[in-house]
Amino acid sequence: MINKNLNRDKYELLTIQKKLSKRGFLKNGTPLSSEWRKNNLGGFSERVVLGSIGVEKLSLDRNVIVAGGWCVLTLNDSKLFSNGIIINSLNQNEPITSVEQVAQWLQTHIPLRQIVESIGIYNGNKYLIISEAHLWTKKIIRSLERLFNRELSAIEKKAIEESVEKGDKKRERITKNYINLISNSVNNELVIIKDIDILERLTQERDNMLEEIGITIEELALPISKRQESLSGKEMVHEYINDYSKIWVLYTDKYLEILKEIGVVGNETVLIYEPWQHFRLDENESGKIFLDKLPISKEVRKPEDNSSIGYIAYDFNFNQSIEPSLNNLELFISKLKEEANTLQLDIHNSLIFETALNFFPLVKINNYLNTIIEEKNNFYVKRESLKEDISEFNRIKSITLKRIRETAELLVKELVINLELVLLD
Repeated sequence: MINKNLNRDKYELLTIQKKLSKRGFLKNGTPLSSEWRKNNLGGFSERVVLGSIGVEKLSLDRNVIVAGGWCVLTLNDSKLFSNGIIINSLNQNEPITSVEQVAQWLQTHIPLRQIVESIGIYNGNKYLIISEAHLWTKKIIRSLERLFNRELSAIEKKAIEESVEKGDKKRERITKNYINLISNSVNNELVIIKDIDILERLTQERDNMLEEIGITIEELALPISKRQESLSGKEMVHEYINDYSKIWVLYTDKYLEILKEIGVVGNETVLIYEPWQHFRLDENESGKIFLDKLPISKEVRKPEDNSSIGYIAYDFNFNQSIEPSLNNLELFISKLKEEANTLQLDIHNSLIFETALNFFPLVKINNYLNTIIEEKNNFYVKRESLKEDISEFNRIKSITLKRIRETAELLVKELVINLELVLLD
């Protein structure tokens, strides 16, 4: 059988678990049993890394809402954007030259990674997504103003705002398609919350949290802002941390209080079910400072002690030079088909393997993967006895590669069907 915990080895996963359980919003978290994961988390069960203590007491098909969130840009896209670069439909780095160019790109560049990393799939049917469109719109506008060294006009700002909203509509459609596909159900409920609608409450709870632990926005921003030479640069960092720190509330029990206040949650348990990286804040100095001061009372507790809120972290480990996206689907599919005809024995780092394993935990696709791996493993068993017979070695290898590529072609056909089901209208 394939290593369904994606393409990481056991040591990597144990290292991730250790880091998560020592620091961040999943401090004191625990690995979840295989039986519970299988019964409650469906296709995502083998990607789960850690859960909060007490989660296994829940039956997720009853009275549970799984929650996650959309970012407008992925981490890699955000880094490139800050440096004046976007990835175009040809999978090329394209310099940012105008607001119009960016506005159009924001409507079409919807990577599937963004959807898979937003929320985990489970055996229930209630999902809740918070769209961070408002905060990201502000960040994108700030980046463009820094890049162009001027303030954007009201018309330009409106263009960015409208493009982000149009992109969100497509994210909603793709998210619904993906949840329905992976859960094998069309009876799923997806509630969308806009960050702007609860921003005042997020700000209030963020301020209360920072006051309680005795730290200010200025102190959080200092490690980054001190590297900025200009006053405008320091101000930009301060504004970024001011917005970024509001997202931290989404990983505390205060978020549940807000959801109840606005009427989207009643007596259900809310399960924050996202990639493990989202539960750590030490990707920058500000997050590290916050975590160092964060008291146990604000970290993860048992769901029954934490006003019916729990946490599950899963892994996503796609590391290819091209990713499936709404604006490059045709190109991506052509790359999959091309690779199927040339696939070698080292399949674990291939585009086909990583696409299947990371995006589509489905029985038919897993069966194809298992067949390919079985062919590979059988060859490795035989090759030890063929070291002295080069001709026979090459013959068996050729037969093995032929079988692998034939199965890979079938696998790619299935991947194409699912990619189009999820991404296209």
